[in-house]
Amino acid sequence: MDHLIICDSVFSECSSMIPRDMSCTVVPFALHSNPRNLKAVIQEHIDQAPGECEVIRIGFGLCSNSTLGLVSDRHTLLLPRVHDCIALFLGSQQRLAEQGLASLYVTRRYAEAEDGTYHLLEYDRYAQRYGSELAKKYIGMVIDGYRKALLIDTGEYPVDRYRQITRQLCTDYCLQYGELAGSRVLMKKMLTDDGSDEQIIRKRPSEPVGLDDYSARPQQNSIPAAAGQED
Repeated sequence: MDHLIICDSVFSECSSMIPRDMSCTVVPFALHSNPRNLKAVIQEHIDQAPGECEVIRIGFGLCSNSTLGLVSDRHTLLLPRVHDCIALFLGSQQRLAEQGLASLYVTRRYAEAEDGTYHLLEYDRYAQRYGSELAKKYIGMVIDGYRKALLIDTGEYPVDRYRQITRQLCTDYCLQYGELAGSRVLMKKMLTDDGSDEQIIRKRPSEPVGLDDYSARPQQNSIPAAAGQED
């Protein structure tokens, strides 16, 4: 049996794909605001994983280095070879790179917190602390330099609500609106591949995750990616 430790933002985009016999721990998306703490929480869940499982699947990208140093002394770790979850939602790191650097991406968990609170760019946290006007100014500073906001539709849930949220963001901050069809191919590999695919990192027991693992696999060790169709 495999065990899955997954960010809530990723879980929201692939929950229907998770095998029924796979145990699962969902980590709150809000922890991304403190990568060091996020790493500690993921490691704690690794250490507490069920003893009967041999493989732990990590549903996170590199995410501000929060996965660096993760290790298990008794389990194999499998992780997607991506820098953040947006690449997961688009199917590859390459497809994300093709979008350029001036795009802001929106999915369900980016737009609202686990309790349904409006959460885009952590507006709720700053509004509670400083008030709505200062929170709006903060968001304006954060997105300065972005030219467009792109809603990603992975097909996991209806996106009408998030389309409305994203369009309003574009109106408020003079951004160009767009949508991208997501891909479930890499998320499926994250949930099922044994580490032979070049998009999946495989770490043996007692072998920590390193920064080099997120570079392209060395040519002599590369294994061609399995062909597949997007769901």
